Amino acid sequence: MINILNVYDKKGFKTNKGIDPYTSFNFVHLDYFKTECVLDKLEQYQNMNEEQLLEKLRQEYNGLFN
Repeated sequence: MINILNVYDKKGFKTNKGIDPYTSFNFVHLDYFKTECVLDKLEQYQNMNEEQLLEKLRQEYNGLFN
């Protein structure tokens, strides 16, 4: 899964320069994210509105890389 929440250095997207997918993007297995950040924490999401839920999911996702 590509983290669409971060702005990437667009210089790497030039065709004559190329990108290194291991340093330009953070990857996480979708089932791991679903289990660790969603299913195991469902009770934390019960009383959140959509905006709060999206922010919490962003924090959980970014926390996987810290």
